[in-house]
Amino acid sequence: MVGRGVLISAVLLGLVAAVLVLNLFGVDLGTPSHQIVVATQDIQPGTPIRAEQLRVVDWGGETVPAGALVRIDQAAGRVLRTPIFTGEPLLESKLAAHAAKGGLASLINPGNRAISVRVDEVVGVAGFALPGAYVDVLVSAKDANSAPFSRIVLERVRVLAAEQETAADPSKPRIVRAVTLELRPRDVEVLDLARSVGSLSLALRSEFDPARGQGRGAHLADLGAQDVLPAAMPMIGAQPAPVPVAPLAPQARAMGSIGGALGIEEIRGR
Repeated sequence: MVGRGVLISAVLLGLVAAVLVLNLFGVDLGTPSHQIVVATQDIQPGTPIRAEQLRVVDWGGETVPAGALVRIDQAAGRVLRTPIFTGEPLLESKLAAHAAKGGLASLINPGNRAISVRVDEVVGVAGFALPGAYVDVLVSAKDANSAPFSRIVLERVRVLAAEQETAADPSKPRIVRAVTLELRPRDVEVLDLARSVGSLSLALRSEFDPARGQGRGAHLADLGAQDVLPAAMPMIGAQPAPVPVAPLAPQARAMGSIGGALGIEEIRGR
């Protein structure tokens, strides 16, 4: 019995020692591990992924990100639709279709279209209308009565590219001359018409804000009665202000009295 007790004690001590060693090396016995594919470097969208840019790692936790790939051959050669950064899991939703050849066309969601618009420092939100950003499109024009107005015509539009670049550093804005937007076919028609009747502006919005339909348009009346006309422009129908006439000096009044006494008529220019 004594020998049997010693054996049981030795086994228990061995298990305790094994657990301590595993904990020392960071192995968690209570948490299952899954293997998933992650990026070993930053990868830009629109380019095929190379096998050396990926590796398989153990992903701790009971669940893994939805759509995570588990083998490198599932991603090698395919095209990214959105940027991916070092250590980030590779998800099926970030990849273009298997037959995609790369380039801008691979970034467009099925059923959508891409259209480019000219921008400048103001229209392009001071260079922050970068690939991956979301913007609202406004048009400024005149209505049927030649009255100026401004209105949001498209909301939450994704920027696909800034000039020829499909990726950019959000912390480093850059002034560009054109941006390419992703739109539904009907919205492409709206944008094409809007830029033919007025000037376009872009309003940067949060990528986490899905709200729509908050704009109702703005007209001159929304600016206030005194703000719609420049200060130097008279209002229609207003009477001109009388020109002030300086009083005559005492000498001039005296001369007038003398002239009247002598019968001299004073003729003034009109």
